[in-house]
Amino acid sequence: MNDPEIEGEQKREIHDRYSVNIVNEDDGSDVEIGANRGTKISEIIAEMYTDFRLERKPGDRLHCRNRDGVDVFQFSALTLDEYLERGQCPELKWAFAAETGGA
Repeated sequence: MNDPEIEGEQKREIHDRYSVNIVNEDDGSDVEIGANRGTKISEIIAEMYTDFRLERKPGDRLHCRNRDGVDVFQFSALTLDEYLERGQCPELKWAFAAETGGA
C-alpha cells in the first residue's frame, strides 16, 4: 500500500534537486554537479575538484558567473538551501580558475 506522506516526500526530494554548472576557465571544460538543498557548498566544491582531477591550492578562485563575480569559497559552510536563501548566484553557474590559470 502506498503511503501518501512518503510519496510526497519523494516528490519533494526530486523537486529539490539542483544542478550546479561549473566551467573551468583554465581549459574550458565544465561539469554539472547534482545536489539537493541540504548539500553543503563544501561538498559541491570537493566534487568539482574530483571531477576536474585537481587538488585545491590557496590561490584557486571559484566565483558566480552571472552575478558580480562573488566568491563561492566563502560560503563553504552553508547548505545549498542557505546559499540560495541569501540570494547568492540563483542560476548556480560558477567559474573556476586554478591558482596559476584562468582569465
